Amino acid sequence: MEFSEVVRRRRMTRHYSDKPLAPEVIERILASALRAPSTGFSQGWEDCAEARWPAPYWHIDTGMAALLMLLTAVDEGLGACFFGIMPKHLQPFREEFGVPDEYTPIGGITVGYRADDAPPQGARVAERRRSAGEVIHRGQWGRHA
Repeated sequence: MEFSEVVRRRRMTRHYSDKPLAPEVIERILASALRAPSTGFSQGWEDCAEARWPAPYWHIDTGMAALLMLLTAVDEGLGACFFGIMPKHLQPFREEFGVPDEYTPIGGITVGYRADDAPPQGARVAERRRSAGEVIHRGQWGRHA
């Protein structure tokens, strides 16, 4: 699949079939995350040395790794969904997945084969998507053209 097609087809999938994923597919998705850019090549998905950075770049690094995983899932013909973890669900998430207290998970990713009976994406999604002119600043804040 061409990269532009992967980007165009990427959607958050919330309805999956029961078909299991092949282990090698899971490994390819995880390997893509390891190729994500990271601040200072720190590979800082868990590097919480706040004094070292002016912003919590480990969250940005995690987002980049997550996006590569989402795109790889699409390239594999799968659906995937990144979900944030609300504060009230943090402790149950830690307990379910054995996350040590010194780490603060910000989200998770589900991956699978999209269910045949999954609802189609509504037309309102395209209506709600902001235009490039509204969100892209070209060379200077406020310059859109």
